[in-house]
Amino acid sequence: FASASGHRMTVFPYSEYHVFYEQYAILVPQATKLLFSAITVILLVMTFLLGNVLLSLPVLLLLTLNQIDLIGVMYLARVHMNGISIINLVMAIGLSVEYLAHIASTYNMSEGDHVRKMRHAMASVGSSVVSGAFTTLLGVVVLAFAKYPVFQVYYFRMYLATVLCGSIHGLVLLPVVLGLIAPSRASRDKRRGRVLHFTPVKKNGSAAGSDGGQPRTPSAQRERDQTYGQLL
Repeated sequence: FASASGHRMTVFPYSEYHVFYEQYAILVPQATKLLFSAITVILLVMTFLLGNVLLSLPVLLLLTLNQIDLIGVMYLARVHMNGISIINLVMAIGLSVEYLAHIASTYNMSEGDHVRKMRHAMASVGSSVVSGAFTTLLGVVVLAFAKYPVFQVYYFRMYLATVLCGSIHGLVLLPVVLGLIAPSRASRDKRRGRVLHFTPVKKNGSAAGSDGGQPRTPSAQRERDQTYGQLL
């Protein structure tokens, strides 16, 4: 556009709504970058605090699945993808890791096989995770009665889905995943072929062994009993 004085100027339309529409041009790449950065940071922090990469990977996996579930819930609940929902998705990573980190940390510090460690973790912090999820739900339910639709759609529905999905992943799926990557010692011994055959002990303190019927000494019997106790 050339003005009356001969100077060329660039003219373009503008409206106050253009600022809100411009977000959709970079929404998908920006959301992917933010979510990937948040999950990566959590992986590094969990690895540093737990000192166990194999235990941090299940937490990372369940966090990723939790985000996928939240996006699916957003579709079902008719929550549109925009700047507000992206912020809630990033916040959901920090909220959901609370349901996973406590159980994983207690599991890592427990002793024994997988079953005993998981029982100790669930008995120690399982009730705390459940009570934390319940109290968070009580605070979120208030948003359901808000008259402003933005609070109902983008906050109540997403926060409710975050608490429910996060608690399910932490209390139900995390023990299953840990059981798959950390089988008990008895299962490992069975796969390696370490099957013990026990025979009754005679009155003189010896036992008939499985190697040709030769009697076992009391020390060999005690060693075998200790091994059996460890497997139990």
